[in-house]
Amino acid sequence: MKFITIENSVLSENTYLVWNENTLRGFLIDPGSDGKKIEKAAAERNIKIEAVFLTHGHFDHALSAKYFQERGAKVYVHAEDADKLTSGTAIDRFFGVKFPTFFADVTFETDNNILKFNEINSKTNRNKTSEIRAADSKTDGDKTSEIRAADSKTGGNKTSEIQGADSKTDGDNILNSGGNVPRIEKDNTVEFQGMRFKIIHTPGHSKGGVCYFFEDEGALFSGDTLFSGDIGRSDFVDGDFFELKNSIISKLFALPDGTAVYPGHEEATEIGKERNNKRLFGE
Repeated sequence: MKFITIENSVLSENTYLVWNENTLRGFLIDPGSDGKKIEKAAAERNIKIEAVFLTHGHFDHALSAKYFQERGAKVYVHAEDADKLTSGTAIDRFFGVKFPTFFADVTFETDNNILKFNEINSKTNRNKTSEIRAADSKTDGDKTSEIRAADSKTGGNKTSEIQGADSKTDGDNILNSGGNVPRIEKDNTVEFQGMRFKIIHTPGHSKGGVCYFFEDEGALFSGDTLFSGDIGRSDFVDGDFFELKNSIISKLFALPDGTAVYPGHEEATEIGKERNNKRLFGE
């Protein structure tokens, strides 16, 4: 798995272009305001964008999601944030931004150790639902990681490359096995285009906030849940400080210290560094 970070212009939000270096097929995490810039970055690397995975539905993280949906990418979002995409929120209006509303293609839920995808038909409002119960499983093999990063504050692209080990699994296919549709494996891991990651529900910044954890590579894409030296805002309509704090402590801080954290804004950090930050929660 390789990825680059592309800093957008509206709120300096980070978009992550993630791809399989063997197939040159990949997806976006949080396509922000600069759709054409993101598209150009993918084209320069001959990468076909198959999907968009949102960490949450706030406008700055999804401003060009519809742009890529119209070009064939399926959009995935947690079910509790799906309505933000269809109606917008007061947040975009506060910042004077017109959000291009749209329906996600697939919503997901992660409650009670069950990861469930709901394929949306926006015309008939009918969902096709598939689910699988999570089971503990471990993968073997060593991993090597190479990370190259430029200062995200320069306005250019910050590039990170991670090479992960192959891992075998006997996971069941959920939606289907081909094309640009992910499958859910027995340990609640999503396999997509030969890349594997876990979806961690982290409400508090928003009800449907999630993080994407690439366990083999030791990389967490944290959206607006956790930043370098800070946490996400919890003063929005569906935000909750104590829920956010609990999400970070019980779920993210359970990850290994060396896990690299790639947030929705500003520079990367590590789980161990933030766990040891006594001022993180401002208490």
